[in-house]
Amino acid sequence: MDDKEKIEILQATLVEQQRFHDELTHSFENIKNKIIVYIGAILTVLTFLYSGAIDASKGVKERLFIPFELYGVVFYFFGLACILYALFVLVRAMKMDIQWEVYTDTADRRIVGSVDDSLTKVEYLQEMVNGYEDASEKNLKSHKIKSVAIQNAFLPMIAGAIILVVLRFFQ
Repeated sequence: MDDKEKIEILQATLVEQQRFHDELTHSFENIKNKIIVYIGAILTVLTFLYSGAIDASKGVKERLFIPFELYGVVFYFFGLACILYALFVLVRAMKMDIQWEVYTDTADRRIVGSVDDSLTKVEYLQEMVNGYEDASEKNLKSHKIKSVAIQNAFLPMIAGAIILVVLRFFQ
């Protein structure tokens, strides 16, 4: 394969790597936004449910709407545990911000003609392709952490909210 064919292949690969990096970055931002929305939803539900807990004229069980029956107490604490678990998972995922990699931000990247005169166009394109592959690999790990957190928190969040709302208003 001559240099012209290598350059064409590397240029096409580089464009594809840049497109993938852009899509991954967009998806990562969407996941971060979902996490923020879910945390806000959980805090809103908890605030709505426990807004009357400050009223000192009522007993603790009445303020916290803890049922008197044993099965109701079990459901109450299960619902509360679900919603608090979801909140913990989402806050932990939001806090675990790994440095997002962008290959063009890397300080040791060589640019044609500016650092290394012996760098050919093929070598330059190969370095760019390799750099984007390395950055994408690191970014996929961070993306996966947040994506798994959303998957693990969604059902407990919904179940806990439904259980607590039902207990609060239909007991």
